[in-house]
Amino acid sequence: DSERVPSWGSDEESGMCTTAAPELVFSAVGKQIKDARVLGVPAVNTTVANLATWALRTFQCDVQKVLGICTKKSAPLSSSNPKYVCAIANNMARCLSYVEELRESVTLDVEERARVRIEEEFEDVLDGFRWSSSIAVDDLCAGVEKELATLTMRFFDARTGTEVMLDVIEILSEFFSRYEMWLMP
Repeated sequence: DSERVPSWGSDEESGMCTTAAPELVFSAVGKQIKDARVLGVPAVNTTVANLATWALRTFQCDVQKVLGICTKKSAPLSSSNPKYVCAIANNMARCLSYVEELRESVTLDVEERARVRIEEEFEDVLDGFRWSSSIAVDDLCAGVEKELATLTMRFFDARTGTEVMLDVIEILSEFFSRYEMWLMP
């Protein structure tokens, strides 16, 4: 169910928001690659490498569904659950290093004729994780923009003064301090 949001957590020391999803996905994919490597058959390793990139793209698609990329959501997910969107952005950034590790280990044992294509597929997977992370950050920005939109309407009310600007500064400060804690550097 793409509308169901999995549980998230945070790093106890830093407060950075994360989920266990990347570790679960990459652990499963890594196990299949390790099991195929034991066989020592380059054709099997090539097939497993292709399946690994397919599985990682499927994971990306599921994340993108949660972010509402595949559906037209009326409000940013961060409006209702900003910590979870931060966790998604962080997870996607963490996935980049996991993909690099997989790519390095997989391309050593595949058929020579398939190596370049598999490296390109892994590069596409990396691009997908970069894109998914940037979409999560865009969602966070849309949440800030939505919050500020209600305040900016008060700019045109003759009865308001500098308190509107003070409210804007306070809201921006609150958002930035939370995101500084919740997002990876």
